[in-house]
Amino acid sequence: MKRLALIGLDCADPTLLRELLPGLPTIRKLIENGSFTRLRSVDPPITIPAWMSMMTGKDPGELGVYGFRNRLEHSYEGLQIVNSKAFSDANPIWDTLSHHGRRSILLGIPGTYPPRPVAGQMVTGLLTPGPDAAFTYPPTLKEDIRRWVGDFAFDVSAIEAEDKSTLISEICGMTAQRFEVARRLARRNDWDFFAMVEMGTDRMHHAFWAHHDPLHPLHDPQSPYCDAIRDYYRFLDGEIASLIEVLADDVRICIASDHGVQRLEGGGRNQ
Repeated sequence: MKRLALIGLDCADPTLLRELLPGLPTIRKLIENGSFTRLRSVDPPITIPAWMSMMTGKDPGELGVYGFRNRLEHSYEGLQIVNSKAFSDANPIWDTLSHHGRRSILLGIPGTYPPRPVAGQMVTGLLTPGPDAAFTYPPTLKEDIRRWVGDFAFDVSAIEAEDKSTLISEICGMTAQRFEVARRLARRNDWDFFAMVEMGTDRMHHAFWAHHDPLHPLHDPQSPYCDAIRDYYRFLDGEIASLIEVLADDVRICIASDHGVQRLEGGGRNQ
């Protein structure tokens, strides 16, 4: 029986990936030995519903979730931040696997906070309030993570921070921390399905797309951050390589994204 490791890269765009591929030996090797194709995201192509659509096989209309905030009830009044309770009846893949006696390791998947019991282990993802919250199942896993990496980072402090160098360090630190936890969990080898989602790709695109894209209306070819996205992907490629090293030979590897990226023109601002 083959096992599956799903490495989710939030906002990773296939066109961008092809552009950067010469400098990404790990991802390039996976493509050469497997396949590479563009997938259509959901409508709307937003992180929370997109990842949960992937994990449940249901579109946002069936899930009743269309973004980061959801209506409190069937009116135009009141919104609340989406959490895992919105997906309580959605039957994600790990519940189906559990029904068949299979175990899952789940790390950083958006829409999983607060954690729910799972056959295996869960570390919640984006929109978790912070490292002091109850973010793991079983609860004792939280202390293991604190011992391994300190306070676990679910996101960066400010996507559009003025101090770009500090932001890059924070994003890379978050990515390194997540992959360290991923390696430790994957080494336990008592799982059938491993899934993680890395948010660093999305945060780099939000903060540095104008520096990367020469057609962006705000692009400055003299910017010291023109290679920030390229450099981050090289760093990320190394982290993916280190994770693959701890995976057994019977594990199939899939890299997937929830949506792509492009410059935004108009709408009162440029990104």
